[in-house]
Amino acid sequence: ESYAVVPMISKDQVVGVYLVDNCFNQKPIQDEDLDALITFSGQAALAFENIRLYDKIRTLAITDELTKVYNHRHYKDTIARYMESGISFILMVIDVDDFKSFNEIYGHATGDQVLQEVGRSLKNAVKYKGEAFRYGGDEFTIILPERTREEALDVARTIQDSALSIALHKVDHPLTLSIGLAAYPEDASCEKELFILADRKLKSAKESGKNTIHWEVL
Repeated sequence: ESYAVVPMISKDQVVGVYLVDNCFNQKPIQDEDLDALITFSGQAALAFENIRLYDKIRTLAITDELTKVYNHRHYKDTIARYMESGISFILMVIDVDDFKSFNEIYGHATGDQVLQEVGRSLKNAVKYKGEAFRYGGDEFTIILPERTREEALDVARTIQDSALSIALHKVDHPLTLSIGLAAYPEDASCEKELFILADRKLKSAKESGKNTIHWEVL
């Protein structure tokens, strides 16, 4: 009579429980109290389920379906939020070397697998340090807020090592990545200029032999 544990049920599924205690007035919990608690539990379960549904829809809206990293729209929103807040960050632009050959030689299913594996590698390498995005096609970006160049280079090397260790079915072509980096606000004051600069460094990395990381344009 001192406490009750009430399930929160929505669509025949238990989505949570809540505990009711009478420690304030020490009065026994009566049957009529249970009726009110059960009614409240139904309303709470519906609200809780709506929150979960909203979170799921929001996650789907900002996630790239194939690679499971964030999508281009969320990349734009994240850049804008950091710039408006005056938060320094490093932008990393990443491209899969010779991606066209994966599609032409091994087929588009293998090309999709390459992108999925790269997305997984980026998420594992970044973890709590920043966020990974699919910019478009075989090009990805990473935003590392309030990180040093040395920390960004460590992340970039981890990504490249992870890509090289990926074993693709019936593929003997190594998976390598070229990476260009630029820092905000040191290198550029707006998103467009920052991306163009990092992308130029990426192209410079590819032209110098691929599977490389560039801070500078050679």
